Amino acid sequence: MKIWLTKNNGVPVREQIVTQVRIAVASGELRPGQKLPSTRELARRFGVHPNTVSSAYSELAASGDVVNKHGSGIYVRNGGETEKTLETLINSMLAEAADLGFTRQDVIGHLTGTHHEFRGFAVIEPNPALRQILMDEVAEATQAEVIGVDIEDLAANPFHGYRFTAMFDEEPKLAGKLGERECVFLKPNSVANAMAGRDRPDVSEVIAAVSGWDDFLTLARLFLIAAKVDADAIVTCSTGEPDWPRRIKPASRIICDISTAQLIGDDERVNVFHVIAESSLNDLRQIAGL
Repeated sequence: MKIWLTKNNGVPVREQIVTQVRIAVASGELRPGQKLPSTRELARRFGVHPNTVSSAYSELAASGDVVNKHGSGIYVRNGGETEKTLETLINSMLAEAADLGFTRQDVIGHLTGTHHEFRGFAVIEPNPALRQILMDEVAEATQAEVIGVDIEDLAANPFHGYRFTAMFDEEPKLAGKLGERECVFLKPNSVANAMAGRDRPDVSEVIAAVSGWDDFLTLARLFLIAAKVDADAIVTCSTGEPDWPRRIKPASRIICDISTAQLIGDDERVNVFHVIAESSLNDLRQIAGL
């Protein structure tokens, strides 16, 4: 290692030693594990007091640039010590990020440049029942990870990697809340599309409309009436009512949302009416790479 020291130039000799060793380490001139000149050798070479060199080495050891192995000498930190120092820095950064509301994945995503990669969909919907229905429909259509988000959650969490989506009527409510983040607004299913491919119910049939979302019951009733079903033959049941499984037993057909269908299980009477238009689901499929 080459060191140049100049006395009486306004820069303390100790500081010159510290700076030159750090530069030599950073540049690779001093390799990990390489032994530095002893305190006495360096002091004798430049005609300085050994305490000056010892003070410089102590500062370098305190900052982690070198390691003082008693009885052996001063060595440039090796890979293990570097790894330990790096681990300490990373753990400190992760802890600080967690205090600010960021997850470990958020931090890693930013460090690796993958924080904008597609991770899944985040469905924004204030109504919990409708939110679950939308989540289930999006998950079924895209095979992607889907999470539910309330509008109030947007300010506290950036949801890195998730593509926002919401029903069309949420667009005015979300104005100014998304910032530069994009959102895919979904079209609702039409009566014609909901009834497409389904045979018309017999006038004597009792049809049960079941959902945990009250507006679905209203929509299902409208769909069925549009299909010429007698209003008196339609039974509407909320899954919030404890006796809803009993009430749907006499029905020859069950009209429900995708989430309620999962509650009912395997039942040939079940007809799932989707809330989201197929064209919007196709848009999401393209985003998911399907």
